[in-house]
Amino acid sequence: MKTHIVILFTAFFSSTALAQDQYTSPPIQPQEPILGWFQQNSGNNGRFTHVFFKNRDTGYVKVGTTYTLYSTNGGDSWQVYNDSIGVAEFKGDFGYGYSIKGLGWIGITVDNGKNWKNYNTGIDASDNYYFSSSSRGFCSAANFIGRSIDGGKTWTLDTTNVGKISAFAAIDSMRIFAVGTKYVDPNPPHSYIESIFLTTDGGLTWKFAPREHIQNGGFDGVAVLDSLRAVFIASTIFSYFSGNMGYSLVPINFAGVTERHSLEGISASNARNVTVVGEHGKIFRSYDGGINWQEQNSGTQNTLYGVMFIDSITGWAVGDGGIILHTTNGGFASVNRIKSDSLETQIFPDPARENLTLGMMLPVAQHISLSILDISGSILMQPLTNVMESAGFHFIPLDIHSLASAGYILKIQTERYQSVIKFTVVR
Repeated sequence: MKTHIVILFTAFFSSTALAQDQYTSPPIQPQEPILGWFQQNSGNNGRFTHVFFKNRDTGYVKVGTTYTLYSTNGGDSWQVYNDSIGVAEFKGDFGYGYSIKGLGWIGITVDNGKNWKNYNTGIDASDNYYFSSSSRGFCSAANFIGRSIDGGKTWTLDTTNVGKISAFAAIDSMRIFAVGTKYVDPNPPHSYIESIFLTTDGGLTWKFAPREHIQNGGFDGVAVLDSLRAVFIASTIFSYFSGNMGYSLVPINFAGVTERHSLEGISASNARNVTVVGEHGKIFRSYDGGINWQEQNSGTQNTLYGVMFIDSITGWAVGDGGIILHTTNGGFASVNRIKSDSLETQIFPDPARENLTLGMMLPVAQHISLSILDISGSILMQPLTNVMESAGFHFIPLDIHSLASAGYILKIQTERYQSVIKFTVVR
């Protein structure tokens, strides 16, 4: 199975000469890449509250509580989607969204968006939907959680008073987090202004998760990293990491930032890469599963409400003033470019911590082998061995979490080219 990502776009390497293939004509030279986060033109100045992309081409942006924009070219252009549905998310052919009939109604499709039907949930003011599978769904109402087991057609209310729920996230189809605000714990009798609930039986029962009181303004989002670890974002600087399904929490230090700000959106593309967005255009990225964070330059002061990555490097963020931000390199503002007589490559970040991404272009299809060596030349890892790759642009993410702090060598060997890159790992 391939462990890399092929991205077809014409903006990766400079127009300086790549190594010519001795057996074919020289390849067409692409232009300089756009690094970091860059704005896409939405043609709209509304408040964008949610973004969802099926793949690198097809995506949806929710505009306030009224309608949805969609794109079929990765966000280069946008148009109004079916004005009776505000798309939230797709899971294969199954999709759900917000009905134009108002709160308490949900739109459902089972044919990948070709046709939609509206269903009355019977739950007053339900406006926050989430499905852990195509059949099992949840929504928030005043102090209650609604549950569906038939793909959103019918709903029942849980009897637990859970306060206002802001977001859901699934560990699997049966274990789901619900986070929010203003929970009142009857035993002992005192209130919390934050809440984390967990169900392990698909929503039949919900349990208050944290074992200790935490000072917070309420949770706005949660991202599940694996069966134990999760990141909880909040409306203040106090966001948290948990390594035991939310039962205990560790405050997160976002790159030394100490001023009060609200975090609104979170996306985890895998167990190590997590991105959060919020007030004043803040974007923070973690490459080690939520332990350490780096602030990234969004280029805007507008509040960002939603973010989504479809892989470790391709993502979108949306917010006030019709702003849509896009990145194709994980939000990095710079990369380390290496040139040789045989092959031009790029790596980022350098120095690296948990993950390193190799960027390269192959003029023709050929086999690739990658090796990571220590400075003495001993092979430590071989991420790829004689794997056939198509011609074109390639991003290959490399898991280097097992490497200690030191300098290393990445050796790239193809049937016609060879390149050696030095990089550093810091802990």
